[in-house]
Amino acid sequence: MTKRSAKYYGVLKTKDTIWRMKSGTFIISSSLFKRKFPPPSTQTKSLYTSANPYENLSSKLQNIKAYSSFDKDWVCLEGTLPPVTFDDCSGHFHDNPCLPHSSMIFHSCDLLGMAIGKLTGAHIPFKKRDVGQDYGLKLMSFDCTPHTLHFPKTHALKFQVKVYCSTGEIGEPGSIYIAEFSAVQKVTELVCFTATGRFVLVPPSSSGKYLINSHNATVALI
Repeated sequence: MTKRSAKYYGVLKTKDTIWRMKSGTFIISSSLFKRKFPPPSTQTKSLYTSANPYENLSSKLQNIKAYSSFDKDWVCLEGTLPPVTFDDCSGHFHDNPCLPHSSMIFHSCDLLGMAIGKLTGAHIPFKKRDVGQDYGLKLMSFDCTPHTLHFPKTHALKFQVKVYCSTGEIGEPGSIYIAEFSAVQKVTELVCFTATGRFVLVPPSSSGKYLINSHNATVALI
């Protein structure tokens, strides 16, 4: 740890699994932050009406499209998130609101469930309101790198997730999948974040509930 950067390692144990996370952060002054990540010229002040950007978080992706190879050994899904509002960004960051990268990951995981579902034929919804899941996913690792900030009322974001099977038979419990994520601003084509994850397809638990557990995650935070 230095005056300008820090790395930390966290462990959270539950009855079902152990969560581990490595993270790196960079600490800079607010004036330098605004010079490095200037808000759009039309943004003169924060216009928050909600204190919690996660309170009403739900899937808002539009124009979802699917692509696959000729022999269907991989599937790629794309979706567009319309320009976000100030409420989507409240708290990130003080007097300089932008969309949390955690929200970008949320929307990416929505596409992930659809992509693995199309590749394997299993029904894998990710939202709390969804029911009837055939299989669940066990997260083995997740490496996420934010690249730039995304400000409200500017551009739409294009999300993309490409999934392929790395080990085992496609659709069989225990098979392992690699997912490659990205979020890119439309018009500017600036990359906001990229990530790579490894997942295992697992059957429902004895209670009938699907399993979504985590082992390792590495996150670099701006």
